[in-house]
Amino acid sequence: LGGTAAIIVSLVLIALGQLHNVPGTLAVVGVMLYVASFSLGLGPVTWLFASELFPSTLRGKGMSLAVFSNRITAALILFTFLPLVEAFGGQTGYFFFLAVITIGIFLITWATAYETRGLTLERSSES
Repeated sequence: LGGTAAIIVSLVLIALGQLHNVPGTLAVVGVMLYVASFSLGLGPVTWLFASELFPSTLRGKGMSLAVFSNRITAALILFTFLPLVEAFGGQTGYFFFLAVITIGIFLITWATAYETRGLTLERSSES
């Protein structure tokens, strides 16, 4: 959750860095914080959580579905970036929108994710 909270802060910094009266270094700091936070948080945790989510008998098919979903979502973000930037009136609005989405991800994760530390993969599948 800490990495997700840092991503929210970084997206807000990037959004604020797009304003005309704010130094551009704010956006640069936001991007560096985003990369660091994602690399330590949501990046690897997504794959670790997905591998623990599926029982051993379905893990291969489940991970295939997870990879497919990840790539489709990445393509969706890629293809909708410019139209959404225009729709939100610029990059500031777009990055604030991404921050709001990430707040939703934070809340869903906080409410639904369970601790698997110390459990075997089979035991965590039963939970």
